[in-house]
Amino acid sequence: MLNSNTIFDFASHLIHHSNHQKKTVFRFTLIELLVVIAIIAILAGMLLPALNSARNKAHAASCINNIKQFTLANHSYENDYQVICPVALSSSGPYFYGIRTGSMGNFKYDLTSGGLLHEYVGKVALLCPTWERKYQLGDPTAAKGAGGIGINRLAFSGTIGDTDLSISNGRTKPEAIKNPSSIVLFGDAAQSWESGTAYLCPNGVAMRGDGPGTTHFRHSSFANLGWLDGHVEPKHFLGGDKGTMVGYFDLTTKPFNPNYTE
Repeated sequence: MLNSNTIFDFASHLIHHSNHQKKTVFRFTLIELLVVIAIIAILAGMLLPALNSARNKAHAASCINNIKQFTLANHSYENDYQVICPVALSSSGPYFYGIRTGSMGNFKYDLTSGGLLHEYVGKVALLCPTWERKYQLGDPTAAKGAGGIGINRLAFSGTIGDTDLSISNGRTKPEAIKNPSSIVLFGDAAQSWESGTAYLCPNGVAMRGDGPGTTHFRHSSFANLGWLDGHVEPKHFLGGDKGTMVGYFDLTTKPFNPNYTE
């Protein structure tokens, strides 16, 4: 019969016996180690692009969702004020995306409150996640720039007045737009990867005179755009600066012109 003492004695015998056996030590050669390292490097090289692609797609999807919130908030603004949401109420704000404080060269942007759209979306940072990561905006309550999403502007300016023909001029009524599904209102905007803007401008408009516009195709050559009827549609880069991917998706100003109809 086996009992605990028998089992213990047998285990002790094995241990004692093994201690008298010649130990065999296995070691990797340098070539084998290099082969393993090379295999790991190859696998990492195959996986990292897939991981980056998945991350970029997730950021693009999040950006689409944020722009959708912009368009829905604009509909609520229209219902309350009978005009399309303007770029700002005055040259000093508040702006559609939030509040800007400070002075030239040292502006700070609160993207989480105080904007014309925050009344409808709550205390949410109005920004594009891809732009936030790439541009390193910092604290969204005191960011170093706007959130990478611009509003329809026919001139590179946030000053509204009687000569402003943009739909974001603070006096354009929704019913005045003949084809809202063809007019863009919000979208990915920038001047370069180092300089943002809250002005979404068509081809022919830029900060310094004539330029390729300010639509920023930051999502694998696509820009996410929110249209006046509320739908969000990505558009592919058609032309502009391929280095910064700032440019236009239409050679004309049709998608920005309130009087445009098909």
